[in-house]
Amino acid sequence: VYSIDSGNLTLFEINSTSGSLFLINILDYESRTNHSLSIMVSDGVLSIYVAFQILVSPVNEFPPLFPSTVYSFSFSEDMAIPSILTTLLALDSDRDNLITKHGQVEYMIESGNEKELFT
Repeated sequence: VYSIDSGNLTLFEINSTSGSLFLINILDYESRTNHSLSIMVSDGVLSIYVAFQILVSPVNEFPPLFPSTVYSFSFSEDMAIPSILTTLLALDSDRDNLITKHGQVEYMIESGNEKELFT
């Protein structure tokens, strides 16, 4: 007979006859990156325990967002070159991850910079 001795019973369940372990709820990397389970198997007389470490992999769930969808600026034609015109900030709700790069934002000018005046 198989059973979960300790761990998150709201996320996992085990078939007591086959020992098949099932995920029964949604995993969320942003809330928890790993789960520990202790599984017990018994023949009615003797029991043994095994520890499981379940690692949750991140997925890129959220697009980066700007606080505004349109930006408009006015500048004097005699301003010094080079000058900082503005600094944009986009936020990504995915947890930053060094391996997958989820949560990291990259910026590029997609159009309107044919003369390469902006960087």
